[in-house]
Amino acid sequence: MPDLLVLSEAEVEQLLELASLAGALRAALRSISSATASVPPRIGASSRSGLLGAMPGFVPDLGLGAKLVSIFRGNHSGAVPGHQALVALFDPDDGTPLALLGGTHITGMRTAMTSAIAAAALARPGATTLAVLGSGVQAE
Repeated sequence: MPDLLVLSEAEVEQLLELASLAGALRAALRSISSATASVPPRIGASSRSGLLGAMPGFVPDLGLGAKLVSIFRGNHSGAVPGHQALVALFDPDDGTPLALLGGTHITGMRTAMTSAIAAAALARPGATTLAVLGSGVQAE
């Protein structure tokens, strides 16, 4: 088994290129729309204070992976984020684990970027104004 790449949240934030993320998201959204991606329903386990959600998926030519995200609303009043995540990537041909990434920054950027891609796709030709309404990490 090859060495597992492990990137901290800070390393992911430094290395994530928004243009590359946008291209990958466009490809993933097309793959979901054409039913060539495998994106099963999300599952979650509840604890006394929050929720741990699991989101596996496969998109041809992009990869096989899963995101684990914890949602602890009580954290919003303190220094710990209410949403925290890890992303695990695997070789789609033999299942070998390839990488473990801090996923909190990716989650925020993916959510915002997906909204931007959808707005661009749905906008009238020549539109020049966009209203953004929201709260939390994505609103930033």
